[in-house]
Amino acid sequence: MDFDSRLEEICDEIPLSQGLSQLPVQAPLNNLLQESDSEREALNTLDRKAAAGDDIVKFLQVLFHGTKGGDGMLRAVLADRAVHHIMSGVVSGTLRDRCIFFLSSQADSLPPQAVVSLAWKVVDGLCNGRDREGAALDILPKLLAIIDSMEELPKDDEEDDNKMTKEQLKSVLVDRICESNWHRTAVINVASALREVHLSTTDRKAIVEKIAQQLREIPVQETPPVAYQLLMMCSKGLYGFVLHELAKACDEIDRSLKPIDVEAEGQMSCGPAPSANRTELLRAQGTMLLHINFSAKQDQALCKGLIKYIKAHRVPLKPFLLAILLAIARIPTQESMIMDFLRAHVMGVYKEAKKRANSSWLCAVAPIDPPSETDAVFLETIENSHVGWDHIIQALVKIGFVLADKFDKCNQSAMLGFDIVVNCFCLHQIVRTPILEQLFSRIITAAKNASGCVTCLQQLVAQKAHEMSRDLTQLKEALEYLSYMSPTIGRALIAAVAPLFVFNPSFLDHVVLVLRKALFSRELSSRLIAVDGILQLLHSVCFSEESSVDTERLQFELVGCLRRCLGQQAEVREHLYEGLPRIFQSAPKSQAHIYELLYGQLEPYYEWDEGVLPPLNLSATMRASKENVKVLEPIVSLLSCIEDCMCSDSGDAGSSSSSENVAVRDMQSHKDRLRAMMESISRRTLKSELADWELDNNSDYSTPANIYLSQAFSGMLEVLMEWETTKNGTITASSLSKAAAVYGVLLLFHEAQKQSRTAAAGKKGTRGPRGKSAAATFKGFRSSTLMAISFAIDEADEEDDDGVVNLLEDALAESFSFVEYLLKTCAERVKQISELPTKREQNIIQTLTKFAYGKMLQAVSDSPSNSYRKIAATSAYECFKSSIDRVYAYGELDKLASFISVINPLECIADGDQTPNSVLHAHCASWRNLAGRALDESQMKVSEALLGLAGQCAVYLIHDDACTHVDWLAENVFVREIANVHLAKAVFSQFLNISRSAGHLDALLSFAKIVRDFLTVRCEVPPTQPPSQLAHENIKIINDATCGKAPFHMETSLIQTLDACFAESDCAIAYVTDGCIDGVDPAGVMETIIRRLEYLVAICHVLCTTKVSVEVIDGVTRLNTHLYKTMSQLAKAVLVVKDHECTARFRSLALSIGQSLKKAIFDFLSYCRDVVAAKQGDAILKKESKSKPQLVFAMETFEGHLLQLSEKTHTNMMSAFRRSEIRDLRLGRMQTMSSSGVDASSTSVRHSFLPTTTTKPAKRVKIDVNVAVKVAFTRGSVQGKRKRSGSGSSPVSSGETSKRPRTTPPNQ
Repeated sequence: MDFDSRLEEICDEIPLSQGLSQLPVQAPLNNLLQESDSEREALNTLDRKAAAGDDIVKFLQVLFHGTKGGDGMLRAVLADRAVHHIMSGVVSGTLRDRCIFFLSSQADSLPPQAVVSLAWKVVDGLCNGRDREGAALDILPKLLAIIDSMEELPKDDEEDDNKMTKEQLKSVLVDRICESNWHRTAVINVASALREVHLSTTDRKAIVEKIAQQLREIPVQETPPVAYQLLMMCSKGLYGFVLHELAKACDEIDRSLKPIDVEAEGQMSCGPAPSANRTELLRAQGTMLLHINFSAKQDQALCKGLIKYIKAHRVPLKPFLLAILLAIARIPTQESMIMDFLRAHVMGVYKEAKKRANSSWLCAVAPIDPPSETDAVFLETIENSHVGWDHIIQALVKIGFVLADKFDKCNQSAMLGFDIVVNCFCLHQIVRTPILEQLFSRIITAAKNASGCVTCLQQLVAQKAHEMSRDLTQLKEALEYLSYMSPTIGRALIAAVAPLFVFNPSFLDHVVLVLRKALFSRELSSRLIAVDGILQLLHSVCFSEESSVDTERLQFELVGCLRRCLGQQAEVREHLYEGLPRIFQSAPKSQAHIYELLYGQLEPYYEWDEGVLPPLNLSATMRASKENVKVLEPIVSLLSCIEDCMCSDSGDAGSSSSSENVAVRDMQSHKDRLRAMMESISRRTLKSELADWELDNNSDYSTPANIYLSQAFSGMLEVLMEWETTKNGTITASSLSKAAAVYGVLLLFHEAQKQSRTAAAGKKGTRGPRGKSAAATFKGFRSSTLMAISFAIDEADEEDDDGVVNLLEDALAESFSFVEYLLKTCAERVKQISELPTKREQNIIQTLTKFAYGKMLQAVSDSPSNSYRKIAATSAYECFKSSIDRVYAYGELDKLASFISVINPLECIADGDQTPNSVLHAHCASWRNLAGRALDESQMKVSEALLGLAGQCAVYLIHDDACTHVDWLAENVFVREIANVHLAKAVFSQFLNISRSAGHLDALLSFAKIVRDFLTVRCEVPPTQPPSQLAHENIKIINDATCGKAPFHMETSLIQTLDACFAESDCAIAYVTDGCIDGVDPAGVMETIIRRLEYLVAICHVLCTTKVSVEVIDGVTRLNTHLYKTMSQLAKAVLVVKDHECTARFRSLALSIGQSLKKAIFDFLSYCRDVVAAKQGDAILKKESKSKPQLVFAMETFEGHLLQLSEKTHTNMMSAFRRSEIRDLRLGRMQTMSSSGVDASSTSVRHSFLPTTTTKPAKRVKIDVNVAVKVAFTRGSVQGKRKRSGSGSSPVSSGETSKRPRTTPPNQ
């Protein structure tokens, strides 16, 4: 009988149902296994059973039991062969699972060498492709656990000298797995097997990266199980790293499945529908989000770990990473943490973009995603939530309102929040009711972002009006609080819900009822809201294209409500007058009623007799007492309303019925009377004297009655100016002349006011009450007239009608004071526009700026009046500067270039080169040429404005073009002997700002040397020497006239610029340290930063050797403190980059600081002590006492980092530093710097502080980090070193060695 038959017979006789541990040891089995060829026969039997699909587990159980108590070699061979069959796929299914379970349970009985060999076999099978599915990996955790329990690995005679430890073996196995390209079907088994293995952090990160890489290759349906296994690995502490790698892999898969022709980022509804594969991916990712949410509930540290990782590594938000955060935010205990983080992150992105927009160097060195990328991430996440990420819908709405509530300085983040709300409302019906509740709650309670909520509601109604009209319960409840809202919010709310009137007539009736109730309320605010609401309602009804109500009946009803307003307070009528012109244009059938109302209101105050002056009885419009004035009729608003209505009247009667013809005749009658009244008022005002109005220089303008009359008279004149300009529909030369004549009356009135105040002050011995200037009375003369004037000139210019253009220009040239008034009004109007202008406001900005700029160019070339040139240049520059602040935002150079091209069209720009940089460079060059000619003609104010325009463009130029502008300033402006202090300040600020932005630090170094030479010469020259010889021989703008009496403004500008340079360097270093710059070589960035700091160190050395003013001593001290803090951050970054060239260059920079700058700082502090003591300034002494210890602490911290860097790079960076120098805070003993200091200008920039003599390189020694840090932060370090070495002497007194170590700044 052969071995196989005998073994089968023995197996049949053993009762396996009793369990393997209870089987009796039988002699036949022992005898069979002790035969010489039993091992080979057992393996053959195992192979035959595996190939036949028989139960090999029973066979292995019998053989393992039979070899119990032996050396275990047969067990090792059988286990090895069983694993081979599992990897080859011969054993599969349930039998494979049973076999793995059995081998895992019996792995403890295997020899140690067999355990190690079996672990290698499992890993090699996976890496070589024999185990495609990774089926044998389930036994690997048990094998590695056994290896961990061994005291040491089994010895190998061949490699006894190179024996590995247990940790090294596991690392080698992990590296083997990570370096191999195993089949994608084994991903789940790999993740499942290794998640329970105790590995080091480095090995676990490598495994996670490998699995995330393989995640991109497996089918979409299999990604959730792999993600779940990765989440199980998070329990080992790598929360942020694992989730980031998972999110990065999912985002890459999503990008690969997106269609190429995707529409614009914000237009989700217009984009193509996701493909079938991408839909499956989004659904699979939705399952992952559920897994992540469940894991976060089980482990509360997961949320904190993820946020900490994102902050530490500056991880940019991507759609799936944002979805992960929002999925975790569904947990109540984690919601506030996630929302606060996302809000801070978004606001930080916008603030960072605003800071980087003014630094071309920082944008070039450390490019990051613009804020538009963050907006696109949120909008894409909303789009994905419509397909498969429905778990995060509620969290999306929450973060939208969280961002919208920050409606203060960072308006961009609030706008993003409202965009999120609008898109969620349009895509998801389930959140519409909660969104409306949130919006109405903020509107009713008058929250800080109530206006934004109304705008958001208007967008929702515009996009989903039909759906919202089905249930208006919430909206009706909100309108009940209309009388308690502010007039602006109430009017905007009515305008927002106006489209719903078409779909639901009953809702319109409800709104009318609410407004009628508010109109008769006792509160004035309620009446004002009612007036605004009725006007807005009438405007909306008249403009509706489709209506299911009787529009004409409703119009008459609303006009009747407005008629009742004329019997209420003056404030109510003023609101009515301001809103009637808009209704006049939108409701032609209401024009007759409006004319009738206005005529009836003006007639009681109008004098019909042409021979009577004045034409209006202003005193009848008010009731005065000794203390106050009660306004009976807002006459200025009434006249302005009449003027607006008549100028906007097209004269189209448009009806043929008899009843309507009668109405048209009545309207024409009232219109003719009003026109005659306005003409008479204008004509008789020009004929009248100020005494006719009782407003001459003999009037007392301190009484309440005269104050009101003066304001009413000024407002009336401004309305008459606008009337004369626009009454005929087109602007002509005669109309401009009449408007200028009316302005002449206004000037006479203001002159009379000044004379009256002077006389009153002379009589009483006190200063009289201040009145309003002509430029400050900006009420009636609005931007519409300015735009009409500008359009008239531009239109005639485009039609090549030189006659019309000349007539208009001649009419304006007749009165320079009138043009000055126009220009000042332009500047005021542009400043009044918000920082986020609408499209209409952008048109106003463009028109007014173009008008002001055109007047400035004419004044520069033609005007003989110097004062007019100054006002024109100043107004144009203010308009231009305010316009750029509102047009340019966050790197949108194309908008800025197109805006400037409209304002100042140039023919020199080539058709093929229309890039924003080329356009800005061309305009900058043209303004430089104009400024040069203005300087030649000694027009300082004009040249200051033109240089300001050029500087506004030069800030955004690329490096070479910006440097060209800086060089032009140095060659053409600095060499002029200018005595104007304001121009010099503007030139200094522009020169320094553009040099900083472009990274042109050569110019900053040269400027610092010039400042040092000027201040040093000024202090040493005897006072008898002529002042003209004090200026630098080439730079004449720095002289006694501009900087002699108060040079600190020049020094302050330089210090502020250098501080900004250090801040930019800190930002770039942080990018390198955190590793958040993609696609950029960190070593190259570090080299650029070090090169920049070499210049900055040279400039600081120049400042420390300069006899600066007392006012900037503290600024120089703080600047050096910032320098040492930046150097400490740079030392940390050098350790991160680990580049040999960067380390060598940093060492050179550190040596230059230790050899020269440190001594210069000590000498500067001694100089400061002497100057402050001579000045006896207690405030300066107090300020210096705070900044000086902080500087010493920053120096100590930097040297401590140098010690650590020396240890880790095996480079001695402390050869130029003496540790005893900065220990003594008593400056009287620090006389370390002598007159033999090295001049920064004598050598090149990089080696400007290095000594000329060569020294022997220091011997490389091994430094103990702990001892070095202790030496760096402990007093008496030299004496401590002497005690340890047993020799040497210390210059530090024994009293100082007993002091405690200082680990924080003395004043913090």
